[in-house]
Amino acid sequence: MARPAPPLPEAAPAPRAVKVASARAAVEAMLPDAGGVLAFGELHQTHATAKVKSSLARFTEEILPAVAPYASHLIVETWITRGSCGEVEAQVTKEVARTTERPV
Repeated sequence: MARPAPPLPEAAPAPRAVKVASARAAVEAMLPDAGGVLAFGELHQTHATAKVKSSLARFTEEILPAVAPYASHLIVETWITRGSCGEVEAQVTKEVARTTERPV
């Protein structure tokens, strides 16, 4: 016996673009329906952009306060050296600095 075909799924709404005043405002607009995972990337600061607030600082000051009430988990990855790994750390840090051209 043949069964009737299942109903077609509803079409997804068309993407929309909205102009907002800040990164925080953009994040706040997505938070009520973030779909479970909200991810952020970082553009590494270089010597040429040293006078501009870093991505990490902007995230900490502007985005994190908006996200925190909705978050159950937060994973942050960044590069912090303490000098406790000796010559290996010094060499890797030197290579990262040369490659990324990040200011202090």
